[in-house]
Formats: sequence, structure tokens, C-alpha cells
Amino acid sequence: MSLVLKQTFLGPPVPSAARGFGVQIDVHKDGDTVAYGNSKFVITRSLTPGGPAKVYTEHQHKVKVARFNPSGYYVASADENGYVRVWSYTHAKNMIKKASKQLGTITDLCWDGEGKRIAVSGNGDKKGAAFSWDTGACIDKGTITGLPDNCPSVAMKPNRPFRMVIGSESGTFSFLKGPPYAMLKNGSIHKNVIQCIRYTKDGSKFATCSNDKKINVFDGKTAEPISTMKFGKKSRHNGFVYGLAWSVDGTQIFTCSSDKTCKLWDVESRSLVGTFSSTGVSKPQVRHQQLGCVYSKHGPLSVSLSGDLTIYDVDKTDDPIKSVIVGHQAPLSALAYDIESDTLATGCRDGLICTWKDGVARRYSGDAVSADARIIHKAGVVGLCLTKDRLFSIGIDGMRNTVDVGAGRVASTEGIGSACTCLASARDKPGAFAYGNKSKQVAFVVGGKTAGSVDLPDIPTCLALSNDGTEIIASTADGGVHFISTSDLKIKKTINKERKVTAAAFSPDKSTYALATAGNYEIALFKSADHSALVESYWTHNANINALAFSPDGKYLVSGANDGNVTFWTPSDHSFKLVTFTHYQGVTALAFTKTGLATIGADNCLKTWELGAPEPAPAY
Repeated sequence: MSLVLKQTFLGPPVPSAARGFGVQIDVHKDGDTVAYGNSKFVITRSLTPGGPAKVYTEHQHKVKVARFNPSGYYVASADENGYVRVWSYTHAKNMIKKASKQLGTITDLCWDGEGKRIAVSGNGDKKGAAFSWDTGACIDKGTITGLPDNCPSVAMKPNRPFRMVIGSESGTFSFLKGPPYAMLKNGSIHKNVIQCIRYTKDGSKFATCSNDKKINVFDGKTAEPISTMKFGKKSRHNGFVYGLAWSVDGTQIFTCSSDKTCKLWDVESRSLVGTFSSTGVSKPQVRHQQLGCVYSKHGPLSVSLSGDLTIYDVDKTDDPIKSVIVGHQAPLSALAYDIESDTLATGCRDGLICTWKDGVARRYSGDAVSADARIIHKAGVVGLCLTKDRLFSIGIDGMRNTVDVGAGRVASTEGIGSACTCLASARDKPGAFAYGNKSKQVAFVVGGKTAGSVDLPDIPTCLALSNDGTEIIASTADGGVHFISTSDLKIKKTINKERKVTAAAFSPDKSTYALATAGNYEIALFKSADHSALVESYWTHNANINALAFSPDGKYLVSGANDGNVTFWTPSDHSFKLVTFTHYQGVTALAFTKTGLATIGADNCLKTWELGAPEPAPAY
């Protein structure tokens, strides 16, 4: 019977953010799905815990903004190199509708109310542009002028008569009518950078916010000033105001700021309704700066410098935080699984660690960096070992941490002399793992205590630990493959390979083992008893292989590589091959779970899969 690998969950990254710049986030018409950029990817995700998510991978440069069209069927996304891609949100493969280069770099984008026209703002020879969504034809006729600086934001009136507003870093704006768009007026409306411009749903007003800490409201048709939110010391923001969002009825404005708070304003009275701490802690850190916001059906939402998505209950000013969605911003570099608690753990190149249970991420804290409690390792996480109450991590910073899962933070830290290079854990012996470092050593740890170590002739590049924790395979940079017993931590045998081994794995009963080699991208299967080859020069990928694992029953060997593919092989039938493209730009690690397989990749995502029969063909 034919088999397919079906994706059951996608754990997406949180928005990318940079200090001093706003973050663009948009909400679907369903009120539950948001869109934002992370690195070169567009992420669309449900705000419901464990809800569906997608990742769009076709941009070649960092994505700055992504927005749904009014119908919700298409997304327009733009990157830092000025390219706009319009693609189908509902199509299984997100088919492209139109791609075009509009500016030197793009910082914001919006649709008109009919979903037929798109406007962008940014920098380059032009500071803004308006064009047809399906042909890319220009509909501004070069009239967007008078803006000498980078333009962080743009907004289009959602109904007729159509208008467009673009704001610049010098505090000036251009107001245009159209289409085709022609200048109506321009001038100075702020004393500093205009960070965000947004129209009400009915198009009657638009509001602007700025680094001068002011929030101004204008007539949507004429751009005549209507009001400024009260600017007293007790009401105004104490930092740059990066984002604003209108309530659905257009009576209130929600704003976010680098002062680490969000505020709700009543437009008619210009008064402050409430101030909301985005942290829930007495001493917020720089990472708590709020850089973008939007209204969802769950309540207003803000995006922090650390990428956290915080949803507020504006009726509870004393305890306003309804929920916080956390995750990774950087590429994932480590993966672990605990079978007893059925929990996954991930680590990233920024030194953060999360666990995932029922589709929800939980982030841990530590003291590696005093200014950012999220960071467990000062450099990237190399490997993880997870039990139901403890999580062990090693990093490029040469530290080994023990995390108390219940308390949610690092319980102890130990230096191990040099940068770590690899880790392998024993599936049937929780808390037992081996790790290698640049001191040319492999250490064996049980329950957080080092049982011993062994010196190697070169730096270890990958490890495999048998399920019962009794045998280690350690490959080194010189091509050596060393077999080590954990009972005495002595090398029993060494095999020299012509190519460096990039991944290794023991079968569950230790009767066989697999090695993947660099350059030829091959996987070979050997007998453990005499190291004779069972499969050679037959199982291959199209790029270096980063991960190998046998299924718990030993029926399958699974590999993940830089070609983005996860491949199932069967030792009993060498001709069997099931290839599934899983991660754009490569698979970093994989692990078997109770229900299937978990993978992480260079697309910054965690994914889970199950093996099953293909869907029946539709009847016509």
C-alpha cells in the first residue's frame, strides 16, 4: 500500500523585529488569523492556541510587510529589496498572481477597499507607488512627490472617493486622490518620524503617530486636522509611538510604544481610556518595547521587540493581558522529545529554548544575558535533552544548562571548557545524553551529572547514542568514526572514512547502525557485529544530510537534509523510498514522537507529521 507523510502541525516563528523600527502585522477578515514577516518568510497563523499556520517561502529578501486583501483570498507581501508578491492565501501551494519591483526598499503596504489596487511606501528613487494588484501597472503617474526621506507608512481610504496618505521620516505627508492618483496636498504634520498611518473602517478618518509621541486624527476625505490626543505628561506615551489601530466602530485608537506600554484612546473626547503594561513584570526590559499593533476578534494585539504577540482585554486595566504567544525569531538549531510527557523542545541560534505541548509554545528564562531573560545561551543552542521535569541544553558558548521545566527557568549552569558541537540522547533512558566539544572530547551525562569523558583525535562533528544509552558513535572532522562504550568510556573500535560523517543513528536493537557522509550525500547501513555494509551507494539526498533516526519499531530509517527533504527508507526493502519536501532551505533535526515525526528546519518552523494512506482522489 502506498504511504504519504502528512503534516499535522506547524509551529511558526514569531515576527522579526529590530530596535528603532516598527513591525507591520495584519489581521484576516475572520479576525483570528494574522500575517507578518519573519526573515525571508511570510507567516500566517491563527491566534487560537494550537490553531493552523502557514509559511510562505518565495521571497528572496527579508519580508517587511504582508497584508490580506479585503476578501481574504489573497496576500500581498513586500520585502526590503522593493519586491511585491501577490499570492493566493487559500490555494494549497499559494500560487503567485503577480510579482513586481516597485521601490528600492519597502516598509509598508496596503490594499484599497475593493481589493483591486495596492500602495507601498519606502525608500529609493521613489518613496511611494500605487499599482494594479493583478497586472502591476502603475496608477500614480509619478505624482507621489515632495517626500525627501524614507516613508515608513502608507494608508488608502477603503471606500470611494479613494484617497492615499504617505508619511515620511521628516514628519511630512502627501495626500493624494485617485485613481489614477494625483496630489491634493502635502505638508508637515509631525515634528519627527511618522511611524504609522491608518484609516478607519468606514474611511471617515485617518490617524497618524510619530516619534514626537503625538497621535493626530484627520478627516479621511480632505485631510483636514480634526484633533490630537491629549498630550499631558500623565497621558502621553514616554517613548516613540510605533503603531496604531482603530477599533472596529472607529471610536477608539489603540497605540503601542517603545516605552513598553500600549494605550487606548477615546477619539471624540481625545482622552486616555487606559494604559496597558505589555509585560506583567515590575521592571520591563528593552525586549518589551512594543513595535506594532492590530485589532483582532480576541482583542487588540501588540508585537514586542522580542516578537511576542500580546492580546489584551481592554476592560481589565489592572490585569489586561489575556494571552501571550511566544516562540523563536531565529533559525531553529536543536530538537528534543520526551515520550513520557509527550512534549517537544526546540532551541535556536539566538540562544532561546521553547517547549511545545498541544500546539502551544512555552519559552524559558535564564541569566546568561542580564538585559534579556529569554536568552539561555549567549550563542546558539547546539543540542537538547528533555525529560518530564528537566531540560538539558548545550551551546556554542561552551555552557551546559539544566532547566527546571516546572519553574520555567535555568536551575544550574556549568562551563564545559569549549564550544559544543553536537549532542545525542538515549530514547529509552530519560536524562542520558552525550555531547561533543571543540576540546576534542565526548562527555556522557546521566541525570545532569557527568559520568565521564573520552578524548578523541579530532573535533567531534556528530554523535549517535543507542536507545538504552550503552553505546556511542562519535564521528570526527578527520573522517574517523569511533565506537565507544558508556560503561567505561573507552573507544572500542575506530573506522576511517574517506568523507566526513554528518549524521549517525543506531537501530533500536543496536544490531545495525547508519552513517551519512558529506559531499556524496549518501547513507550507508552497517551491521554492528562486524561493521560490514548492508546498504551502500544507494540511499542518497541532493545535499548534505543533517539528521538520521530509526523509527521506534526499527521498520524505517528516516533522514533529513539541506535539500529540504525528509526521506523514509526501509532496511528490509532497500528499494523503498518515500520522499517529502518539509522545510525550505533544509532540515536541521528530526525526532520520532508517539504519533509520528517532528522536524525543524531553516525556515524557522517546527513541524509534526504522521505516516498514513494518501487521500482518495476526488470523484468527478
